[in-house]
Amino acid sequence: MRFVRLVVLVVGLVLGAMPSWAAALSAADRAAIGDVVARELAALRRDDDKAAFALIDKDMRGFFANDPVALLALVRGSYPALHRPRAMRIAEITEVAGKPVQRVELVGEDSRWATAMFWMARQRDGTWRIAAIGFAYMPPDGA
Repeated sequence: MRFVRLVVLVVGLVLGAMPSWAAALSAADRAAIGDVVARELAALRRDDDKAAFALIDKDMRGFFANDPVALLALVRGSYPALHRPRAMRIAEITEVAGKPVQRVELVGEDSRWATAMFWMARQRDGTWRIAAIGFAYMPPDGA
């Protein structure tokens, strides 16, 4: 599983180096995407499963069997740096497989660095929702 997370990160970094796509996303879209991700992170930190669930798209909701508690349980149990970051920085938006991806750099309570990647999807009403979340811990220095 760790290998899969690392592969997702590497693919994201390689495909994210496509500057022509970045210009196509408007400043308003970038701001809206950043706002959705910031609200998602805030909802997770305060254990607000309903607010966190409201920011993901219908396909991702189906993955969790339309159960907001399941989303929070997964994040809490498997991704503590995403649930309770000691520090974080919302980084650049890149493209992976034709979708905008908002990167977030995190430091967990255990002082390990991680990167979360939020794949975004524009909804029919023009709003943005989270379509998928990728996560990878950074290797320790010297590894």
